[in-house]
This record gives sequence, structure tokens and C-alpha cells, in this order.
Amino acid sequence: MSLLSDLMAGRAADPGYAAAAARRAAAGEAGARRGPLARAGVPLALVLTGLLIVAAGAEVRRSEPVAAERRSRLIEEIRLRTAHSDALQRRLDTGSSCRS
Repeated sequence: MSLLSDLMAGRAADPGYAAAAARRAAAGEAGARRGPLARAGVPLALVLTGLLIVAAGAEVRRSEPVAAERRSRLIEEIRLRTAHSDALQRRLDTGSSCRS
């Protein structure tokens, strides 16, 4: 219970934290200082991510006609092979009925 009362009273749980905060305050540091490159990092990462998403979308749109053409060729190939296997099946059925 004393830990909770210390926290509520504003006293640090660890004296080392209070000492480090006092040293930073004496040195005039409000917190960890970041350079201009570190501050520009998040917006730069967001811009790069946006560019990658746009490039991926453009690539998908560009490849849609190719995919549609391949799909239609595949469907035609399936139809041809089905017709061929049906013809072979009829031929087999005709040959076996003659022998009976």
C-alpha cells in the first residue's frame, strides 16, 4: 500500500529515476532531444509507404489484361481437352459395345 500512496503523492518509486530527472532538469533537457533527421523519419516513412502502395496498385492494373488473356486461353484449352477426352470416351464405348 505504501507504493501506491507514494505514487499518488508524487514521489518516485525508484530514487534513481528522481536523480536522473533532476540531472536532466539541471542541464536544461526537457526530454530526449532528436535531431532533424529523426524528426523527419516518420513523415519520410509514410511518404515511402504511400509511394510503394501506389506503385503496387499501378502494377496490378497493368497486369490485369495479361491475366484476362491467360485466363481465356486456359478456358479454351480446358474446352479442347474436354472435347478430346469425350471423343476418346465415345470411341472406347463404341469399341466395347461391338465386342459384346
